Amino acid sequence: METDDEKLTQCPGCSARFPKAEGAENRYGVASQECWAAFNQMLAHERNSWGYPDVHRLVVDAYGIQHPQNFELQKQLGIEQRFIDASVQSVAIHLIALHFAIVEKKELKTISRLMSRILSNGAKFPVLTPPDDLGAITVVDAPYGESLEEYSRFAWGWANDAWSAWSAYHPEVKRWIEKYLV
Repeated sequence: METDDEKLTQCPGCSARFPKAEGAENRYGVASQECWAAFNQMLAHERNSWGYPDVHRLVVDAYGIQHPQNFELQKQLGIEQRFIDASVQSVAIHLIALHFAIVEKKELKTISRLMSRILSNGAKFPVLTPPDDLGAITVVDAPYGESLEEYSRFAWGWANDAWSAWSAYHPEVKRWIEKYLV
Protein backbone atom coordinates (compact mmCIF):
# COMPACT_ATOMS: atom_id res chain seq x y z
CA MET A 1 0.00 0.00 0.00
CA GLU A 2 1.29 3.45 -0.94
CA THR A 3 1.86 6.04 1.76
CA ASP A 4 0.75 9.62 1.23
CA ASP A 5 4.35 10.61 0.44
CA GLU A 6 4.53 7.93 -2.26
CA LYS A 7 1.39 9.37 -3.88
CA LEU A 8 3.01 12.80 -4.16
CA THR A 9 5.79 14.15 -6.30
CA GLN A 10 7.87 17.23 -5.55
CA CYS A 11 8.62 19.76 -8.26
CA PRO A 12 12.39 20.11 -8.75
CA GLY A 13 11.90 23.85 -9.21
CA CYS A 14 9.49 25.40 -6.72
CA SER A 15 9.46 22.33 -4.41
CA ALA A 16 5.65 22.26 -4.35
CA ARG A 17 4.14 18.82 -3.90
CA PHE A 18 1.50 17.42 -6.23
CA PRO A 19 -0.42 14.17 -6.61
CA LYS A 20 1.46 12.03 -9.11
CA ALA A 21 0.01 12.37 -12.58
CA GLU A 22 0.97 12.32 -16.21
CA GLY A 23 1.09 15.57 -18.05
CA ALA A 24 2.92 17.70 -20.54
CA GLU A 25 6.62 18.08 -19.89
CA ASN A 26 8.23 21.46 -19.42
CA ARG A 27 10.64 21.82 -22.34
CA TYR A 28 13.29 23.34 -20.07
CA GLY A 29 13.13 20.37 -17.69
CA VAL A 30 12.92 22.57 -14.59
CA ALA A 31 9.35 21.83 -13.50
CA SER A 32 7.67 18.53 -12.79
CA GLN A 33 4.93 17.46 -15.19
CA GLU A 34 2.44 17.96 -12.39
CA CYS A 35 3.63 21.49 -11.63
CA TRP A 36 3.65 22.45 -15.31
CA ALA A 37 0.12 21.08 -15.68
CA ALA A 38 -1.03 23.04 -12.60
CA PHE A 39 0.49 26.24 -14.02
CA ASN A 40 -1.23 25.73 -17.37
CA GLN A 41 -4.53 24.99 -15.59
CA MET A 42 -4.15 28.23 -13.63
CA LEU A 43 -3.45 30.18 -16.84
CA ALA A 44 -6.48 28.62 -18.53
CA HIS A 45 -8.67 29.63 -15.59
CA GLU A 46 -7.21 33.13 -15.76
CA ARG A 47 -7.83 33.40 -19.51
CA ASN A 48 -11.36 32.00 -19.30
CA SER A 49 -12.30 34.17 -16.33
CA TRP A 50 -10.66 37.50 -17.15
CA GLY A 51 -8.95 37.24 -20.56
CA TYR A 52 -5.39 37.59 -19.22
CA PRO A 53 -5.57 40.54 -16.83
CA ASP A 54 -2.54 42.78 -16.29
CA VAL A 55 -1.40 40.63 -13.33
CA HIS A 56 -0.77 37.80 -15.80
CA ARG A 57 2.66 39.42 -16.13
CA LEU A 58 3.34 38.78 -12.43
CA VAL A 59 2.31 35.12 -12.33
CA VAL A 60 4.44 34.28 -15.36
CA ASP A 61 7.46 36.03 -13.84
CA ALA A 62 6.97 34.50 -10.38
CA TYR A 63 6.61 31.03 -11.87
CA GLY A 64 9.66 31.61 -14.07
CA ILE A 65 12.02 32.51 -11.24
CA GLN A 66 10.75 29.64 -9.10
CA HIS A 67 11.85 27.24 -11.84
CA PRO A 68 15.49 28.15 -12.48
CA GLN A 69 18.03 26.14 -14.40
CA ASN A 70 19.06 22.84 -12.87
CA PHE A 71 21.97 21.66 -14.98
CA GLU A 72 22.29 18.22 -13.43
CA LEU A 73 18.59 17.42 -13.82
CA GLN A 74 18.38 18.97 -17.29
CA LYS A 75 21.30 16.88 -18.56
CA GLN A 76 19.84 13.75 -16.92
CA LEU A 77 16.54 14.39 -18.75
CA GLY A 78 18.34 14.91 -22.06
CA ILE A 79 17.23 18.53 -22.39
CA GLU A 80 18.79 20.21 -25.43
CA GLN A 81 21.57 22.69 -24.67
CA ARG A 82 19.63 25.54 -26.30
CA PHE A 83 16.81 25.03 -23.77
CA ILE A 84 19.30 24.83 -20.90
CA ASP A 85 20.80 28.12 -22.07
CA ALA A 86 17.31 29.60 -22.42
CA SER A 87 16.48 28.61 -18.83
CA VAL A 88 19.43 30.70 -17.61
CA GLN A 89 18.29 33.71 -19.63
CA SER A 90 14.68 33.15 -18.55
CA VAL A 91 15.47 33.57 -14.86
CA ALA A 92 17.30 36.84 -15.55
CA ILE A 93 14.59 38.36 -17.72
CA HIS A 94 11.83 37.41 -15.26
CA LEU A 95 13.85 38.96 -12.43
CA ILE A 96 14.15 42.14 -14.51
CA ALA A 97 10.40 42.16 -15.10
CA LEU A 98 9.70 41.80 -11.38
CA HIS A 99 12.16 44.60 -10.63
CA PHE A 100 10.18 46.85 -12.97
CA ALA A 101 6.88 45.84 -11.35
CA ILE A 102 7.86 45.80 -7.67
CA VAL A 103 10.76 48.23 -7.34
CA GLU A 104 10.08 50.75 -10.10
CA LYS A 105 6.29 50.29 -9.97
CA LYS A 106 5.97 50.36 -13.76
CA GLU A 107 2.57 49.71 -15.30
CA LEU A 108 2.38 45.99 -15.87
CA LYS A 109 1.29 46.56 -19.49
CA THR A 110 4.58 48.36 -20.27
CA ILE A 111 6.99 45.79 -18.88
CA SER A 112 7.04 43.50 -21.93
CA ARG A 113 8.16 46.42 -24.10
CA LEU A 114 10.96 47.24 -21.66
CA MET A 115 12.06 43.60 -21.61
CA SER A 116 12.08 43.54 -25.42
CA ARG A 117 14.28 46.63 -25.50
CA ILE A 118 16.75 45.00 -23.14
CA LEU A 119 16.86 41.78 -25.17
CA SER A 120 17.17 43.65 -28.47
CA ASN A 121 20.32 45.34 -27.13
CA GLY A 122 22.13 41.99 -27.02
CA ALA A 123 21.71 41.28 -23.33
CA LYS A 124 23.38 38.09 -22.18
CA PHE A 125 23.01 37.18 -18.56
CA PRO A 126 25.27 35.06 -16.36
CA VAL A 127 24.23 31.93 -14.54
CA LEU A 128 22.78 32.80 -11.15
CA THR A 129 22.94 30.24 -8.38
CA PRO A 130 19.35 29.88 -7.21
CA PRO A 131 18.60 30.57 -3.56
CA ASP A 132 17.93 27.53 -1.39
CA ASP A 133 14.38 28.79 -0.76
CA LEU A 134 12.53 30.05 -3.84
CA GLY A 135 9.56 31.35 -1.86
CA ALA A 136 6.66 30.02 0.16
CA ILE A 137 3.91 30.88 -2.34
CA THR A 138 3.65 28.64 -5.40
CA VAL A 139 1.20 27.75 -8.13
CA VAL A 140 -0.62 25.40 -5.74
CA ASP A 141 -1.79 28.45 -3.80
CA ALA A 142 -3.61 29.99 -6.75
CA PRO A 143 -7.26 30.83 -6.07
CA TYR A 144 -9.82 29.52 -8.53
CA GLY A 145 -12.69 31.77 -7.59
CA GLU A 146 -14.41 34.33 -9.75
CA SER A 147 -12.88 37.36 -8.05
CA LEU A 148 -10.25 39.18 -10.08
CA GLU A 149 -9.47 41.19 -6.95
CA GLU A 150 -8.62 37.99 -5.03
CA TYR A 151 -6.55 36.68 -7.94
CA SER A 152 -4.70 40.01 -8.22
CA ARG A 153 -3.85 39.92 -4.50
CA PHE A 154 -2.52 36.40 -4.98
CA ALA A 155 -0.47 37.45 -8.04
CA TRP A 156 1.12 40.41 -6.23
CA GLY A 157 1.80 38.30 -3.14
CA TRP A 158 3.39 35.54 -5.21
CA ALA A 159 5.49 38.02 -7.18
CA ASN A 160 6.73 39.77 -4.04
CA ASP A 161 7.50 36.47 -2.32
CA ALA A 162 9.44 35.06 -5.28
CA TRP A 163 11.26 38.37 -5.87
CA SER A 164 12.30 38.51 -2.21
CA ALA A 165 13.76 35.01 -2.43
CA TRP A 166 16.27 36.29 -5.00
CA SER A 167 17.23 39.36 -2.91
CA ALA A 168 20.97 38.59 -3.11
CA TYR A 169 20.77 39.41 -6.84
CA HIS A 170 18.68 42.59 -6.68
CA PRO A 171 21.73 44.89 -7.13
CA GLU A 172 22.87 42.84 -10.12
CA VAL A 173 19.42 43.02 -11.73
CA LYS A 174 19.53 46.81 -11.36
CA ARG A 175 22.97 46.89 -13.04
CA TRP A 176 21.65 44.84 -15.96
CA ILE A 177 18.82 47.29 -16.47
CA GLU A 178 21.22 50.25 -16.38
CA LYS A 179 23.51 48.50 -18.86
CA TYR A 180 20.98 47.21 -21.38
CA LEU A 181 18.02 49.58 -21.20
CA VAL A 182 19.36 52.24 -23.55
